[in-house]
Amino acid sequence: MPERAHPENLSDADYPFREPLVESEVGGRDRNWIQEFENNPRFVVRINEVRDHESAVEIRAAFDELKQYGIRVPVRFVEAQAGATRRLYSVVDKITGSSPAAAQFEVGEKSMAREKFKRYFAGLFQYHFEKFKNKKPYLCDLTRASQFVYGTRPQTAEKDIYLVDIDYIISDDRFTMFGPKGLPKQISLMKLIEDKLDQPFLTARKILADFYTFAVDATATDPPDSSQKKSLTRFATAIKT
Repeated sequence: MPERAHPENLSDADYPFREPLVESEVGGRDRNWIQEFENNPRFVVRINEVRDHESAVEIRAAFDELKQYGIRVPVRFVEAQAGATRRLYSVVDKITGSSPAAAQFEVGEKSMAREKFKRYFAGLFQYHFEKFKNKKPYLCDLTRASQFVYGTRPQTAEKDIYLVDIDYIISDDRFTMFGPKGLPKQISLMKLIEDKLDQPFLTARKILADFYTFAVDATATDPPDSSQKKSLTRFATAIKT
């Protein structure tokens, strides 16, 4: 039986759920902060400590914004006061599937999968483009391979690409998104999926082309340092190869 993980510094009145949390196999090294309900394994629960209610609102808004770009975020947020600490619980649907890179497509599945991945890549690239253009902080780990799963939500049969790692990591360094763990990784993934689905994703490619043109023009008036210039060159190489 997994060890119960009812937070010790929460009273029954403070604890926001009807049943206790237990360690989740999804949690790995973060099992103290990534758990699941004892009798309902359909969800993964991430526990975050936040400064105050305003911080929780900020986190919610960051993930809600992704939905405007067609990025699927199957999460519900619940706040609770834990003594002097405020906690934000991210209750995420447990997705059954694989990483997008490992996805295999049956012949009859390809048509729908094309539309799902077209939306996913176009939305992800547009999100980064607009954050760069407007010089706004952004969720800087969306490009990591482990962030998304291609599969099904509980009690559904239709596959989609879902953000499953609801970790609030923000950066205001615009050029970080061009680094080796940034957009070039997703561009390589897009090319792999295009090959598997036998179709180029033209909208996503157009966004990348416009993005690069804008970035080059922006650096003409605000020259990047050597590290930023290297990142931008890496971005250009990823687009063109």
